[in-house]
Parts: sequence; structure tokens; C-alpha cells
Amino acid sequence: MVGGRVNLFNRTDNSWAYGGEKLPMTEELLEMARSFDCRGVAITDYYSTDAWEEAYNLKGKYPDVKCAYGATVQLVDDSIDVVINSQKIKPCSRYVVIDVETTGFNRKEDGIIEISAIRFDREREYESFSTFVNPGKSVPQWVIDLTGITDDQLMLSPTPQKAVENLFDFIKDDVIVVHNRQYVYEFLAEVDTRIWDYPSVELIHSVFLTNRQCEGVQLKDICYAYGFHYDNDGTLLDDCFYVCKVFQIILDELKCQRISDFEQLNAKYADKWIKRPRPNSAPVTILVQNEVGLSNFMKVLSDSDVSEYDEYGMYIKKSDLQRYRSGMLVSNHYVRGDLFYEVLNGESVLKRNAQFYDYLVVMRPTDVFNLGYYQILKRKPGVEELRIINQEIIKLGYELKKPVVAVADLMADKDELLKEFDNPYISSKSLVVDNPQRIFDSCSLDKPFIQILL
Repeated sequence: MVGGRVNLFNRTDNSWAYGGEKLPMTEELLEMARSFDCRGVAITDYYSTDAWEEAYNLKGKYPDVKCAYGATVQLVDDSIDVVINSQKIKPCSRYVVIDVETTGFNRKEDGIIEISAIRFDREREYESFSTFVNPGKSVPQWVIDLTGITDDQLMLSPTPQKAVENLFDFIKDDVIVVHNRQYVYEFLAEVDTRIWDYPSVELIHSVFLTNRQCEGVQLKDICYAYGFHYDNDGTLLDDCFYVCKVFQIILDELKCQRISDFEQLNAKYADKWIKRPRPNSAPVTILVQNEVGLSNFMKVLSDSDVSEYDEYGMYIKKSDLQRYRSGMLVSNHYVRGDLFYEVLNGESVLKRNAQFYDYLVVMRPTDVFNLGYYQILKRKPGVEELRIINQEIIKLGYELKKPVVAVADLMADKDELLKEFDNPYISSKSLVVDNPQRIFDSCSLDKPFIQILL
């Protein structure tokens, strides 16, 4: 039994679900909570608040199970710049697409094994650059399977320092175009931070300034939207070519919108609101603490124009959430959230982004697998890898003096959870029992939200 534990992350059948995933009805969730002696559950359905009133109406039947009300939504960072260092762009500048292949996702532990680039303008491609890179470490088998690049091919290749220097010589004073700036730049900056000084345009954000309907932000999704067949077995230089062809079309489409100045791109992107997959969005969980929080939550949804949200999620703007944050608590989502990826990839923005949250969340590896969250990664992470990520998030909470909570299935055994989340930074009792209870008890909203809004 899990005596008196509260659970801060629960979904009902009102929630969006992964393919094949069966979620309990609201009453079934409350029955499970009572059966496993769980005194409180937070209802945090994906993209839905329909279970709130259902849970309230069941209070009489389940008086020993208290409910907190919340939702998991897509938070869009509307401060993102499509173009950086635009003041350095010259009238005669051309464009250079760059991309990298690496031994993994973590910029601190992994290294670059290939760099490719293509110079072009609106009409044609001029020249290309491509080099293997010796990272000074072995290439993992899963990367060999994905890229076909082996240790033997890299043995006599230039060092990362020499390869990046050659790339800079190729770029000259032109404008960099990159599919995913954060990923590529984090790795290049580990070798030479001057990469951040170049003017650059990010493709995944530029696409959203046009009227193309992309089903996602991966290069294959973007190519499909622009009528190109994406070859999964192509080379890194082939990927650069795809980016080049798409960006040439984007330049023409933006010209038709009378956008000729790169500063206009940033202003237009900040204002443009599109209800479909966004490259600068990540799921977060919001708990409503009181009537003020409920009113603010509804304002955020209203201002973000999500009254007709579709299967891609309930999107809200980060600027709106900041403006109306009083009475709400915001936490990271685990595997699908930004902190998980930033720990996994060793990204430099980790601490800055963690500051945004009121509390941080870690999840038992078993539940990661049971919920199928790993399916959104390129590979299935191991249990020990997930435990290391948990330890890093716990350490982050300790350093930032933020509460950290462990979430798990309602049926999880308390003693097993205490053992699973043992760490040198925060007591496992705080993670499993004390912090969740403290956060849960701060949520005092217990009236039907419809009555409060009248």
C-alpha cells in the first residue's frame, strides 16, 4: 500500500493518449486512488479540462480522495528569434546551409564526426563543403547503423578544431541557414564559440512564417510540405541540399508577403499564431491553486486562442503565462519536456530554462517505458541512463533551491519508490512524499470551475 501518498500527474480518458494507450475514466481513477490509499490526485490531462467537473461531481462518492485541478499543455516560447545577428548581414551576402553528424546527443560527452555545407542564393547552389571529423572516441553502434560512418573512416580525418576552422573559412561573411540551430550550434560551440557570432536563419522557424502545412518539424516533414521526397538513407550533404531547396522557396514566399528585411522576420514570427506543431514548444503541467489561478488559467487559454485546438495540442504563449501566472504552479513534463532533452543533450540553456518552473519533475524509469514516452526519441534509453537523467534533474533542483517531485503509477509501492529515487542531493522521502504533499496542499481550488466563472 502507498499510505497517504499524493500523485501530481494523472490522466483520464478525456486526455490525449499515445496510440494504443488505455486511460481510465475519471471515476476509475478515483477508485484506483482509494484502493491504493492515495489521499490525493492531481488531474493533469493532456489538452483537456473536461475531467475537472466530473471529478468534482464525484466528491460525495469519494470523500477520502481529494482532487487538484490542472492540465498538460504545449507552452510556446514566443520570444524566439528566427534570425540572429541580423545587423551583420550585408546586401551582397549569400547563404550557407550547415549541418553536423555526431556520436550522440550530449555536447559534453559526444563529438562531431561529419560537417557539411552548401553555399547558395535565391537561384542556385554554388559550391559545397564536406569533411569527416575525428572525434577522438569510438562511434557507437547505433550511430553507425544510422549514418554508416565507422571508426575506420574517421581515423585519418581532421580534428574537430581543424574541421571547424575549415568550415569558418568556407562560410566567410555569408549568412548561415540551419535546420535546428540549437543542436548544431551547441556542438560547434564546444569546439569554437565564434559560431554564435555569425548571422543565421533557422529553417524550422522560417517555415512557420509561410502558409505551408507541416505535420512536424523534422526535415522529412518540412520536405514533404514543400513537395520534396526525403531520402532517409541520404548523406549529410543531401540534408543540406534539402534545406537549401526549401529555403529558396521560403525566400520567394516571403518576398510575396513583402518581407524583405530580416528584422521583419523576427517581428512577424513573434506575432504569428499557428495551431500546429511548433519547433519552440514543449509540454508543461499547470496546477491551478485557487480562484485567482483559475481565472488566470482561463485568460491564458483565451488570449492564446485555443478554443478550437486540434490534435496537435492546447498551445499557450509563454509571455501570456508569465503575465497571468499568479495562482498557478508550473512544472516541466518529464520525457517530452525541455529539461529531459537538455539533460540528455547536455545543452547550455538547462539552468536558465529550469528557472522558469515552480517545481521540477522526475519519473520512475518503469513508467517511462510503460507510457511509451521513449518512442519520441531516436532510440530506447536504458534504465541506468534514465536514472542518471533523474539524478541530474534532482541535482538541478538542489542547486536552484526548487522543489523536486517524483511521479509514478498510482499502484507504485512507496518503499520501492524511496529506493528508486535515492540520491546524494535531496532525500527520497522529500521527493516521493513531502514535496508532492506540500505542492498538492497548496492547491485549494475545490469548487466546480463553472460556478466560479459565473
